[in-house]
Amino acid sequence: MINSFKSKIGRFFLNNVGWKTKEKIVVFESDDWGGISMPDKITYQALLRKGIRVDTNPYSKFDSLASEEDLSFLLEVLLKHSNCNGKKPIFTLNTNVANPDFEKIRVNNFQQYFYEPFIITLQKYPQHRNAFQLWKEGIEQQIFEPQFHGREHINSLLWLEQLRLNQHKDIRIAFDYDFFNLPKSSYPGEKWILSSAFYPNNLLENNAILEAIDSGIDLFDKIFKSPPRSFVATGYIWNSNIEKNLAANGIHTIQGLPIQRQPDYNTQTVTKTYNYTGKRNQYNQIFIIRNSFFEPTLNPGKDVVRECLKRIEISFGNKKPAIIGTHRINYIGSLVPKNRDHNLKLLDQLLRKIVKKWPDVHFMSSSQLGSLILAQEKI
Repeated sequence: MINSFKSKIGRFFLNNVGWKTKEKIVVFESDDWGGISMPDKITYQALLRKGIRVDTNPYSKFDSLASEEDLSFLLEVLLKHSNCNGKKPIFTLNTNVANPDFEKIRVNNFQQYFYEPFIITLQKYPQHRNAFQLWKEGIEQQIFEPQFHGREHINSLLWLEQLRLNQHKDIRIAFDYDFFNLPKSSYPGEKWILSSAFYPNNLLENNAILEAIDSGIDLFDKIFKSPPRSFVATGYIWNSNIEKNLAANGIHTIQGLPIQRQPDYNTQTVTKTYNYTGKRNQYNQIFIIRNSFFEPTLNPGKDVVRECLKRIEISFGNKKPAIIGTHRINYIGSLVPKNRDHNLKLLDQLLRKIVKKWPDVHFMSSSQLGSLILAQEKI
C-alpha cells in the first residue's frame, strides 16, 4: 500500500505539476557515457573465476566503453529518422569525463586518487582508438549532445579508503583488473555505494565531491570545446548543496526522476525531495524530470517500445514534454553483441513509430529544453 501511494505521488508530479506546453517535445537522456564499467570479456570471465558475481549486475555484464562500432551503429539508426521538418532525434549523452588512473593509484599505494580523461582511456582499447571522432561527428550533425554526469562514476575517496582497509576482498581483486563497478553482494551490509559519485559519507568526501564538480566541468570544457549546461547525478542521488557549485559552473538544467534522494553525512540519513519539470531552485536552475523510459537491457522480456509509446502519449495528453531515460548499456555490444543489435532494432522501431504518430514532434536535448523553459518563464 505504501509503495502504491508513493507511485501515485510520483505519477501526479509527472503528469500534473509544473511546466506545460502544447508542443510535442521528445528528449532522449542517456547516462553513463565515458565511463569504463566492464573493461572487456577477458576481465569479465576472470572476475567470475575469482568468485565475483559480475553476472548478477547488468551493468557489469553488458556495459562498457562505447567502441567505434557501437557509435557507428547508433549514429546510423538516429540518422534514419526525422520529423516533418527534417529535424532528427538528438541523444543527450550524459558523460563521465574521466576514469581512475589505476596505475598511478597502484604506484601510490592507494594513498592518493588519480584520474585520466576518458579520451585517454579510449586509446587503451584497440576498437576504441577512433571512437571520439564519431562523438564529434554526432555532435556536428546535432544528434549527440554531451552533458555532465560527473567527473567519474565513483566516490573516489570512499574507494581509496576501502582499498586501503581491504575489508572487502572483492574491491581489491577488482582493482587488480582495472575495474570497480561491483555488485552490492561484494560488500554486503554496507550502506554506502561505491559507484554513487555524489553520496558523501563525511566532510572529506563532501569536499572531494565539490572539487570533482569544478575540475570535471573544466575537463568537460577542454574535451568538448564547450561547457555543459545540464547535469544528472549518478544513481539520482545528490544533496542540494552541490547545486550552488553546479550553478557557478554554468549548469542551468538538472535532470532526474520525481524523487531525489538527498544524503546528509552529518545525520547519516537519506531524505526524499519531490521534483517536477519546470521546478526552479534558489540558483535559478530548472529541473526536468524523466517520465518515459526505453531500457530494454534492464527490462528483458517486456515490450519496451509499446510501454515507451504509451508513456509518451500520456505526457503529450497532459501537455508535458516526453523525457525518455535510456542508458548507454542498451547500445553497447563489445561484451554481448546481440545486446546492442537487438536494442538498436527496438530503437529503430520506436523512432519510426514516434515520427509516424506525431510527425510534428520536436526533438530536443536536455539543455535545449531547459533553456526553453527558462526563456518562456522570463516573458
